[in-house]
Amino acid sequence: MMFKSLIIILTMGLSACVTRPLTNYPTYTAENTISISSNAISKARYGKPADKSIANSQVLIGPSPINPPNSGIAPLTSLITTIAFSGTGANKGTYNKLNFLNSLNFSNQVEERIKQNFPEQNIHLKIIHSDQPDLKIIPFVFISSSPKDFFLDFTLVSEIKNKIKLYKYRDRSFNKVEDINEEKFRVIADTALNELVELLAMDLNKEIDLKKLDQNLQTKCEKISGKTWGKITPINKVNFYFIENKKNYCIAALKDGLGGTFPQVYIFNQKLASS
Repeated sequence: MMFKSLIIILTMGLSACVTRPLTNYPTYTAENTISISSNAISKARYGKPADKSIANSQVLIGPSPINPPNSGIAPLTSLITTIAFSGTGANKGTYNKLNFLNSLNFSNQVEERIKQNFPEQNIHLKIIHSDQPDLKIIPFVFISSSPKDFFLDFTLVSEIKNKIKLYKYRDRSFNKVEDINEEKFRVIADTALNELVELLAMDLNKEIDLKKLDQNLQTKCEKISGKTWGKITPINKVNFYFIENKKNYCIAALKDGLGGTFPQVYIFNQKLASS
Protein backbone atom coordinates (compact mmCIF):
# COMPACT_ATOMS: atom_id res chain seq x y z
CA MET A 1 0.00 0.00 0.00
CA MET A 2 2.83 2.40 0.82
CA PHE A 3 4.52 1.49 -2.47
CA LYS A 4 1.31 2.15 -4.38
CA SER A 5 0.91 5.54 -2.71
CA LEU A 6 4.47 6.44 -3.64
CA ILE A 7 3.90 5.46 -7.25
CA ILE A 8 0.71 7.53 -7.35
CA ILE A 9 2.50 10.62 -6.09
CA LEU A 10 5.39 10.18 -8.49
CA THR A 11 3.12 9.79 -11.49
CA MET A 12 1.36 13.03 -10.65
CA GLY A 13 4.66 14.87 -10.65
CA LEU A 14 4.58 15.73 -6.97
CA SER A 15 7.50 15.68 -4.58
CA ALA A 16 7.29 12.20 -3.10
CA CYS A 17 9.81 12.94 -0.38
CA VAL A 18 7.75 15.65 1.29
CA THR A 19 4.10 15.26 0.27
CA ARG A 20 1.34 12.67 0.50
CA PRO A 21 -2.23 12.73 -0.82
CA LEU A 22 -4.79 14.54 1.33
CA THR A 23 -7.93 12.41 1.42
CA ASN A 24 -10.13 13.69 4.25
CA TYR A 25 -10.47 17.04 6.00
CA PRO A 26 -10.86 17.39 9.76
CA THR A 27 -13.84 19.25 11.15
CA TYR A 28 -12.88 22.90 11.42
CA THR A 29 -14.18 25.56 13.80
CA ALA A 30 -13.73 29.32 14.07
CA GLU A 31 -10.61 28.60 16.13
CA ASN A 32 -8.87 27.05 13.13
CA THR A 33 -6.85 29.06 10.65
CA ILE A 34 -6.30 29.26 6.90
CA SER A 35 -3.69 31.14 4.88
CA ILE A 36 -3.29 31.83 1.17
CA SER A 37 0.25 31.74 -0.13
CA SER A 38 1.55 34.74 -2.03
CA ASN A 39 4.87 33.04 -2.81
CA ALA A 40 6.01 32.09 -6.28
CA ILE A 41 5.05 28.51 -7.06
CA SER A 42 7.63 25.81 -6.34
CA LYS A 43 8.18 23.43 -9.24
CA ALA A 44 10.05 21.04 -6.98
CA ARG A 45 7.03 20.70 -4.70
CA TYR A 46 4.02 21.09 -6.99
CA GLY A 47 5.32 20.45 -10.50
CA LYS A 48 7.04 17.84 -12.65
CA PRO A 49 10.70 17.60 -13.68
CA ALA A 50 9.83 18.82 -17.18
CA ASP A 51 7.99 21.91 -15.91
CA LYS A 52 9.40 25.41 -15.72
CA SER A 53 8.49 27.75 -12.87
CA ILE A 54 8.76 31.49 -13.44
CA ALA A 55 10.55 33.43 -10.74
CA ASN A 56 8.30 35.79 -8.76
CA SER A 57 5.17 34.33 -10.36
CA GLN A 58 2.48 31.77 -9.60
CA VAL A 59 2.90 30.15 -13.01
CA LEU A 60 4.13 26.72 -14.08
CA ILE A 61 4.75 25.86 -17.74
CA GLY A 62 5.20 22.31 -18.96
CA PRO A 63 4.16 19.47 -21.26
CA SER A 64 0.67 18.01 -21.31
CA PRO A 65 0.23 14.69 -19.45
CA ILE A 66 -1.33 13.29 -22.63
CA ASN A 67 2.14 13.15 -24.22
CA PRO A 68 4.63 13.09 -21.35
CA PRO A 69 8.33 13.10 -22.30
CA ASN A 70 9.87 9.63 -22.13
CA SER A 71 12.85 10.83 -20.15
CA GLY A 72 10.78 12.79 -17.65
CA ILE A 73 12.70 15.93 -18.64
CA ALA A 74 12.09 17.65 -21.98
CA PRO A 75 13.27 20.97 -23.37
CA LEU A 76 10.61 23.67 -23.43
CA THR A 77 9.86 25.35 -26.74
CA SER A 78 11.90 28.43 -27.61
CA LEU A 79 8.76 30.53 -27.28
CA ILE A 80 8.11 29.36 -23.72
CA THR A 81 11.75 29.94 -22.86
CA THR A 82 11.47 33.47 -24.20
CA ILE A 83 8.38 34.16 -22.10
CA ALA A 84 10.08 32.91 -18.99
CA PHE A 85 13.48 34.48 -19.39
CA SER A 86 13.79 37.49 -21.71
CA GLY A 87 12.13 39.93 -24.06
CA THR A 88 14.72 39.92 -26.82
CA GLY A 89 15.01 38.39 -30.25
CA ALA A 90 12.33 37.15 -32.62
CA ASN A 91 9.77 36.59 -29.85
CA LYS A 92 10.00 40.08 -28.35
CA GLY A 93 6.44 41.00 -29.40
CA THR A 94 4.95 37.88 -27.83
CA TYR A 95 7.02 38.38 -24.71
CA ASN A 96 5.76 41.93 -24.31
CA LYS A 97 2.15 40.75 -24.68
CA LEU A 98 2.63 38.00 -22.11
CA ASN A 99 4.92 39.88 -19.76
CA PHE A 100 2.12 39.99 -17.16
CA LEU A 101 2.73 36.27 -16.55
CA ASN A 102 6.13 37.07 -15.09
CA SER A 103 4.55 38.67 -12.02
CA LEU A 104 1.18 36.90 -11.90
CA ASN A 105 -0.15 36.37 -8.37
CA PHE A 106 -3.58 35.09 -7.36
CA SER A 107 -3.34 35.31 -3.57
CA ASN A 108 -5.40 38.48 -3.07
CA GLN A 109 -8.14 37.29 -5.42
CA VAL A 110 -8.37 33.92 -3.68
CA GLU A 111 -8.44 35.53 -0.24
CA GLU A 112 -11.30 37.83 -1.23
CA ARG A 113 -13.31 34.94 -2.63
CA ILE A 114 -12.77 32.86 0.50
CA LYS A 115 -13.94 35.80 2.62
CA GLN A 116 -17.10 36.00 0.51
CA ASN A 117 -17.85 32.33 -0.04
CA PHE A 118 -16.87 30.51 3.14
CA PRO A 119 -19.24 32.30 5.57
CA GLU A 120 -22.11 31.63 3.15
CA GLN A 121 -21.20 27.93 3.33
CA ASN A 122 -20.97 28.02 7.14
CA ILE A 123 -17.18 27.69 7.07
CA HIS A 124 -15.60 30.00 9.63
CA LEU A 125 -11.88 29.47 9.27
CA LYS A 126 -9.85 32.47 10.39
CA ILE A 127 -7.64 33.93 7.65
CA ILE A 128 -4.09 34.62 8.82
CA HIS A 129 -0.91 35.65 7.02
CA SER A 130 1.43 32.99 8.31
CA ASP A 131 3.32 29.93 7.10
CA GLN A 132 1.84 27.78 9.88
CA PRO A 133 -1.95 27.75 9.51
CA ASP A 134 -4.15 24.71 10.02
CA LEU A 135 -4.95 24.79 6.29
CA LYS A 136 -2.73 26.34 3.63
CA ILE A 137 -3.90 27.24 0.13
CA ILE A 138 -1.39 27.66 -2.71
CA PRO A 139 -2.77 29.14 -5.97
CA PHE A 140 -1.15 28.94 -9.39
CA VAL A 141 -1.85 28.36 -13.07
CA PHE A 142 -0.30 25.59 -15.16
CA ILE A 143 0.18 26.49 -18.84
CA SER A 144 0.60 23.61 -21.27
CA SER A 145 3.61 23.86 -23.57
CA SER A 146 2.24 21.13 -25.85
CA PRO A 147 0.92 22.65 -29.11
CA LYS A 148 -1.33 19.66 -29.79
CA ASP A 149 -2.89 19.75 -26.32
CA PHE A 150 -2.90 23.36 -25.18
CA PHE A 151 -4.81 24.36 -22.04
CA LEU A 152 -4.67 26.36 -18.83
CA ASP A 153 -5.13 24.59 -15.48
CA PHE A 154 -5.97 27.14 -12.78
CA THR A 155 -5.13 25.45 -9.50
CA LEU A 156 -5.64 25.67 -5.76
CA VAL A 157 -3.42 23.37 -3.71
CA SER A 158 -4.86 22.51 -0.30
CA GLU A 159 -2.13 21.50 2.14
CA ILE A 160 -2.26 20.14 5.70
CA LYS A 161 1.00 19.00 7.30
CA ASN A 162 2.58 17.96 3.98
CA LYS A 163 -0.57 16.25 2.74
CA ILE A 164 -1.98 17.88 -0.37
CA LYS A 165 -4.95 17.88 -2.72
CA LEU A 166 -5.10 19.87 -5.95
CA TYR A 167 -8.29 21.51 -7.21
CA LYS A 168 -8.12 22.40 -10.90
CA TYR A 169 -10.18 24.33 -13.43
CA ARG A 170 -9.24 23.52 -17.02
CA ASP A 171 -9.78 26.08 -19.76
CA ARG A 172 -9.22 25.73 -23.50
CA SER A 173 -10.23 29.21 -24.66
CA PHE A 174 -6.82 29.70 -26.31
CA ASN A 175 -5.47 27.41 -29.01
CA LYS A 176 -1.82 28.21 -28.40
CA VAL A 177 0.27 30.31 -26.08
CA GLU A 178 0.61 33.09 -28.67
CA ASP A 179 -3.17 33.61 -28.51
CA ILE A 180 -3.17 34.53 -24.82
CA ASN A 181 -4.03 38.14 -24.10
CA GLU A 182 -4.09 39.62 -20.63
CA GLU A 183 -7.66 40.95 -20.66
CA LYS A 184 -9.26 37.65 -21.67
CA PHE A 185 -6.91 35.69 -19.43
CA ARG A 186 -7.99 37.67 -16.37
CA VAL A 187 -11.68 37.19 -17.21
CA ILE A 188 -11.11 33.43 -17.40
CA ALA A 189 -9.09 33.51 -14.17
CA ASP A 190 -11.93 35.30 -12.40
CA THR A 191 -14.39 32.56 -13.37
CA ALA A 192 -11.89 29.83 -12.53
CA LEU A 193 -11.13 31.14 -9.04
CA ASN A 194 -14.83 31.50 -8.25
CA GLU A 195 -15.43 27.88 -9.27
CA LEU A 196 -12.36 26.60 -7.43
CA VAL A 197 -13.17 28.33 -4.13
CA GLU A 198 -16.71 26.97 -4.33
CA LEU A 199 -15.34 23.48 -5.03
CA LEU A 200 -12.99 23.75 -2.06
CA ALA A 201 -15.90 24.81 0.17
CA MET A 202 -17.97 21.86 -1.02
CA ASP A 203 -15.14 19.48 -0.17
CA LEU A 204 -14.58 21.05 3.25
CA ASN A 205 -18.29 20.56 3.93
CA LYS A 206 -18.00 16.92 2.81
CA GLU A 207 -20.45 17.48 -0.04
CA ILE A 208 -18.46 15.54 -2.62
CA ASP A 209 -17.43 11.90 -2.59
CA LEU A 210 -14.84 11.02 -5.21
CA LYS A 211 -16.01 7.40 -5.21
CA LYS A 212 -19.62 8.18 -6.19
CA LEU A 213 -19.63 8.33 -9.96
CA ASP A 214 -22.54 9.82 -11.93
CA GLN A 215 -23.11 8.36 -15.38
CA ASN A 216 -25.40 11.20 -16.48
CA LEU A 217 -22.75 13.77 -15.61
CA GLN A 218 -20.14 11.56 -17.28
CA THR A 219 -22.07 11.69 -20.55
CA LYS A 220 -22.65 15.44 -20.36
CA CYS A 221 -19.32 16.62 -19.00
CA GLU A 222 -17.00 14.35 -20.94
CA LYS A 223 -17.91 16.41 -24.01
CA ILE A 224 -15.97 19.28 -22.43
CA SER A 225 -13.14 17.44 -20.70
CA GLY A 226 -12.50 14.63 -23.12
CA LYS A 227 -12.18 11.14 -21.70
CA THR A 228 -8.46 10.97 -20.94
CA TRP A 229 -6.46 13.24 -18.62
CA GLY A 230 -3.06 11.73 -19.37
CA LYS A 231 -0.88 8.66 -19.56
CA ILE A 232 1.33 6.93 -17.02
CA THR A 233 2.55 4.40 -19.57
CA PRO A 234 1.53 3.89 -23.23
CA ILE A 235 -1.07 1.34 -22.07
CA ASN A 236 -2.13 2.84 -18.73
CA LYS A 237 -4.26 5.95 -19.14
CA VAL A 238 -5.66 8.26 -16.48
CA ASN A 239 -9.28 9.20 -17.18
CA PHE A 240 -11.77 11.74 -15.88
CA TYR A 241 -14.60 10.24 -13.78
CA PHE A 242 -17.43 12.64 -12.99
CA ILE A 243 -18.94 12.38 -9.54
CA GLU A 244 -22.30 12.95 -7.89
CA ASN A 245 -22.86 16.36 -6.34
CA LYS A 246 -26.02 18.17 -5.32
CA LYS A 247 -25.37 21.05 -7.74
CA ASN A 248 -24.74 18.75 -10.70
CA TYR A 249 -21.49 20.53 -11.48
CA CYS A 250 -18.95 18.95 -13.81
CA ILE A 251 -16.62 17.74 -11.04
CA ALA A 252 -14.22 14.94 -11.89
CA ALA A 253 -11.89 12.61 -10.05
CA LEU A 254 -8.96 10.93 -11.79
CA LYS A 255 -8.46 7.18 -12.00
CA ASP A 256 -6.05 5.03 -13.99
CA GLY A 257 -6.60 1.70 -15.69
CA LEU A 258 -5.38 -0.19 -12.62
CA GLY A 259 -7.82 1.56 -10.28
CA GLY A 260 -5.26 3.97 -8.88
CA THR A 261 -6.65 7.31 -7.70
CA PHE A 262 -4.96 10.69 -7.50
CA PRO A 263 -5.06 13.79 -5.28
CA GLN A 264 -6.56 15.98 -8.00
CA VAL A 265 -10.15 17.16 -8.45
CA TYR A 266 -11.24 18.97 -11.60
CA ILE A 267 -14.15 21.32 -12.17
CA PHE A 268 -15.20 22.46 -15.63
CA ASN A 269 -17.13 25.50 -16.84
CA GLN A 270 -20.81 24.95 -16.10
CA LYS A 271 -21.97 27.20 -18.96
CA LEU A 272 -20.12 25.03 -21.47
CA ALA A 273 -21.73 21.93 -19.98
CA SER A 274 -25.20 23.45 -20.41
CA SER A 275 -24.70 24.59 -24.01
